[in-house]
Amino acid sequence: EQGRHAGGVSRAWGPRRVDLRHGVHLRLVNVGPAARVRQGQLGYPLCSVCGTSRSPFASQTEQTNFAAHHRERCQAPTVFVQGNAGQQIEVIRPMGLYADLVADVLRLSDCESRVEAYSVLEALRLGAAEVLDMEVEDLQVLVIGRPGATSVKGLLYDPMPGGSGLLQQMVERWPEVAAQAMHIVTGCAGQCATSCIDCLQHFRNAFYHRHLDRHVARAALEAWGSALHFGHDIPPRMPEPPDHDGPVNEGERTLQWHLEWAGFPPGEYKHRIDLGGRYGATTPDVFYVDPTGRTMGFCVYKDGLSDRVHGNPERRRIDGQIRDELDAMGYDVLVVSETDLSEREAMHRFFRKLGRRLMDQAELRNLEQRWGVPESST
Repeated sequence: EQGRHAGGVSRAWGPRRVDLRHGVHLRLVNVGPAARVRQGQLGYPLCSVCGTSRSPFASQTEQTNFAAHHRERCQAPTVFVQGNAGQQIEVIRPMGLYADLVADVLRLSDCESRVEAYSVLEALRLGAAEVLDMEVEDLQVLVIGRPGATSVKGLLYDPMPGGSGLLQQMVERWPEVAAQAMHIVTGCAGQCATSCIDCLQHFRNAFYHRHLDRHVARAALEAWGSALHFGHDIPPRMPEPPDHDGPVNEGERTLQWHLEWAGFPPGEYKHRIDLGGRYGATTPDVFYVDPTGRTMGFCVYKDGLSDRVHGNPERRRIDGQIRDELDAMGYDVLVVSETDLSEREAMHRFFRKLGRRLMDQAELRNLEQRWGVPESST
């Protein structure tokens, strides 16, 4: 939970505080299969160059062969770890994965334990599915711990971009949702000791089955009651304004990362070019000064001259006219598509085009060795 949000409302649920916040910035991190993480083994066998992966439960022989193959073919980084027989073996460097999202969040603060947080939130989610006639997966559960503390924060978040309104409906119908949650945890057909498929468990929450306890959820629901009481408005906490000298959106940041990785010099991200007349001005995603002075400079655009180019013929026509105007003014335009950013060979072709404009042959050959391009392919 990155602290950024668009504001919301805080309410009291008995002695506990419940916050409904909009536009919360979250980063979801996957550091490996739970069973291996509990043993201190983090990450997945994933080639950082071509994206090929292997199961983290693959045999030692398969993992060493996988590492050797991608070290030779992709120049992927590898590490040495202790093997089953105590010897040192080479494996691909393990990698974690993450995704950033912006979501509406219902936060239950200061839960005494993960068991309390998961059990209460899962009961509320199942209760809301019945009351609001929604799918259980329409809302997701996330529990966040703090270093050195036993208490945790429980989040129920809406993964729908822009929000579906389910959390607001849930708050407005809280007594009904709480009552249905209580019915679920007290009416278990299996009368289980902690949890089972007749109450809180289902396939989608298998990751935290061990933290689910319907008796803990029932005790909390009984103690906290079924009503929410208004506390106070939550003012927004938004990100700092972007660096005016750097990328301003995710596409530009991705392009910048590729250019830096490839070894190109820093470009300009706010270079405005006045086109005059009906075209106004254009700002390339990245601009480079021509070191030879033969052109007005190199304009790099991601996915054409507009992020809205796909499916918009009028926008495409205007962008083509702007490109022609830049060419007439003496600028050199290079385009890299969104799909190219994830294609190794396509990016190598783009790097070569840009490299031939910015540096001499010796410098370009040095960079190609860094990219892992054989000399015979250049």
